[in-house]
Amino acid sequence: MPRRTESKNCFPARGEQEKVTSVTSPYTDQGEAATKNSDEVALLDVLLRGFGIKNDAQLAAWLEIDKSLLYAVRAGKRRLGLVPRLRVLDHIGFLKARSILESILPENLAKVLVEFNNQLVAELIKKALRENAEDPNVALLEATKIAFGHRTDAELAKFLEVQHNTIATIRSGKSSLGPKPKLKILAHATRAFEPEALLAAVESSSRFLVLLKEHLKHLDPASSNR
Repeated sequence: MPRRTESKNCFPARGEQEKVTSVTSPYTDQGEAATKNSDEVALLDVLLRGFGIKNDAQLAAWLEIDKSLLYAVRAGKRRLGLVPRLRVLDHIGFLKARSILESILPENLAKVLVEFNNQLVAELIKKALRENAEDPNVALLEATKIAFGHRTDAELAKFLEVQHNTIATIRSGKSSLGPKPKLKILAHATRAFEPEALLAAVESSSRFLVLLKEHLKHLDPASSNR
């Protein structure tokens, strides 16, 4: 079983980061695509070597994704998604005491919002959670509105940087919040990291490679040559 290790927070604290742009656009240029695909493949190889994983099948299991996705990444047809990348951060202990992916589960994130607020607001959040207990995603929306003082769904959508109709589809039970807005909620509630800086580093394979290599270098001096 590959080891899970502790790591220092490699992202700037709130208020200390530079303005960054998240890398989410599709590959549009052949040269750019080749460079990005090379970074994607290098990322997989660093994960294999750095965490003692024998092959892509084991890596897929470690990342909890289908191995066909890794084959598609190596073929330049796909990028490694955000959730597997967050899972890597969990393996290196990014938030130390907590798991990112466990923290952004709706029911766990709602508990964080209760802890974040004063007693009066916390009681209002608990009431909203009880009233919407049948749907954790709707309960999370209501808890977030109360926790951050948003009066309308339009204000909430702007805060989470999602389309207004996204809130409506969640309320209708047709969808749930994605990892990006949930990371924003977690960041504002815990003040443990800056979401824009984290996403910029995670979504850019070249930046993510630098982060991983720095982490591995602190574990094993020989890994700096990888």
